[in-house]
Amino acid sequence: MLNFLLCFGQSKNLTFYTSINASQNAKCSIDNPCSYKSVILKAKQYDHVIFNDTYILQNVDLLEFQFTINTLIENSVKVSGSDQITIINGTFLKPKTDYFVIAREGCKLFYFANFEFTGFKHPVMVVNGVEFANMKNVTFKKNMLDNNFCIALWTVSYLNISNVKFSENAVNYTAVLFISTAVIMGDNFIFERNYGEHLGHDCLLRLLNGYLLVDNIIIRDNSANDAPLTYLDCRTGVLFSNLTLERNYHPELFLCDGKCNFSFIDCKIQGNRGVILETTGEAYAELVNTSLINNFSPDEPLFYLPNGTFGFENDSMIIGNHGKSFIDMPDEKSQIYIINSTFESNSWDSYAFGCGYNGNITIRNTSVHSDFSKFSTFNVETGLIDLDNFTSIYNYNSLVNITSGNLTVLNSNFTDEKEIELFFTENVTYVGINNTFAGIFYQEESHISKNMTNILQEQKDSPISTEL
Repeated sequence: MLNFLLCFGQSKNLTFYTSINASQNAKCSIDNPCSYKSVILKAKQYDHVIFNDTYILQNVDLLEFQFTINTLIENSVKVSGSDQITIINGTFLKPKTDYFVIAREGCKLFYFANFEFTGFKHPVMVVNGVEFANMKNVTFKKNMLDNNFCIALWTVSYLNISNVKFSENAVNYTAVLFISTAVIMGDNFIFERNYGEHLGHDCLLRLLNGYLLVDNIIIRDNSANDAPLTYLDCRTGVLFSNLTLERNYHPELFLCDGKCNFSFIDCKIQGNRGVILETTGEAYAELVNTSLINNFSPDEPLFYLPNGTFGFENDSMIIGNHGKSFIDMPDEKSQIYIINSTFESNSWDSYAFGCGYNGNITIRNTSVHSDFSKFSTFNVETGLIDLDNFTSIYNYNSLVNITSGNLTVLNSNFTDEKEIELFFTENVTYVGINNTFAGIFYQEESHISKNMTNILQEQKDSPISTEL
């Protein structure tokens, strides 16, 4: 890292300007740019070459540009397009299997800025094994791939991105972007209006064995009928800050094969169709100060994690969503925690929250308002449900269904005059303190008399509002 910083601090690093039609004898200055051949001879390691061209389309020019830029990258020279963005149009290039821009192992520095790639029918960029990689103001737009690897492949130890955009690309049996064995950090990443015709088991965005830590990211209006938007394998971690995830149409938006970690902080997830997050193994997922509004998952839960930990906290809002359930965690020892959150006007074809054997649902300072669940809001086969400072208003069906374990309800308010608010069997130990019920809060009296411990008299809002 010290060597890297020293390279940029040395005054001997020079900046050169070049243009496709410039003279080979020019000075390579901003007012007198030189030819591509000349700049290759002059630029040395860690120098900076700026392309003055604003648009490159013709085959001969494209091939010369490709040779020049790849030679500079191989020599660890920083490359940038013009201030107005240099557009590279590959419409008339014959499709091939190799990438147009190549940065491979041995390149000590990859700095790439101010370019737009459009009209390509073969892979555009590979960054593989580069020690230090930086990408700024780069757009991949309206490219179309059929049975090739992907539009862009990033497999580096570290890649810092800023203002990078993938827009209106179409792929068939391949991915738009493949990130593997890498740490991707940065801000302002846009992935929108990309389409997969027949992806099979592929996806639009693939993340394998790495970490994606990005601030200010937009993923919207992408679609594929038979494949996930994003596929992740085990050992992959994702941290999104200020993410907008909206109007995507996929069976799954995030599909993780194995153990993955997800953090969504200050995010908006809105108007999507499909499972938002599904994992095949143990996973950890948290949503902090995040809103989920009007998402739809027909016949499937919005979140499916067989086991692990799933949490909402800090003013998260879940409003107007529909699916088989909100979160389903059917395997052993799964945990759900919800803190300082609001659920309103959602509808579920089964239950809203479900845990399997020895599952644990913990709710703090949270309200559920006008929710429809066909069976119950919180469902645990065997385990623990713990509600504290909870408010239930105008909800359909029972709030709790627990078969065996422990049910604790503290300082909570239930405003609906339901036939059954808390449904549990004689195998459940119930503790209730300082709660108010408008309706009948238990399944049947015999169950209460066998299992209630440390029960205090409740405020009587109606003749049947008292915990005995």
